[in-house]
Amino acid sequence: MESILLCNGKRRKARIEVRDGGRAFIIYLDGTEHRAEVVETAPNVYSLLIDGCSFEAAVSWGAPGEASVSLHDGEYEIVWENALAAAVGDAAPHAHEARLVSPMPGKVARMMAKVGDAVKKGQGVVAVEAMKMENEIRSPRDGVVASLHAAPGQAVERGALLAVVK
Repeated sequence: MESILLCNGKRRKARIEVRDGGRAFIIYLDGTEHRAEVVETAPNVYSLLIDGCSFEAAVSWGAPGEASVSLHDGEYEIVWENALAAAVGDAAPHAHEARLVSPMPGKVARMMAKVGDAVKKGQGVVAVEAMKMENEIRSPRDGVVASLHAAPGQAVERGALLAVVK
């Protein structure tokens, strides 16, 4: 069934066919067919092969049908509507919470929120330093910081769980 996908606010027609037990997909985006394979390489970090091109994505799951995806070229806010939301949202691990993960190896520079703090969508929760640049890890949804899994000065790998927002 076709649905509507919002990617950074842009509406796209989408349909997904799941193959190979959930590791392979045929994705129809605005009528164009794309073949994809997905492997979770670390918690909330995925190796993607789309039309023969390889990508790595760090995903923070929001409410069912919502996700924040970090790719090499930027951050994407994804919202699925209709039946696609049910298919994707239900399959998403921890769909009722946003799991903030480190998009790169580095060192935790600072914590910008503490457990129990209310946060808004887009608000910084943790800052990770990599190659002398500080990267703010932001909440993909409104919620409350349920847990923190890192501390300032701690070394983290790509995909390391930093915080959970519920």
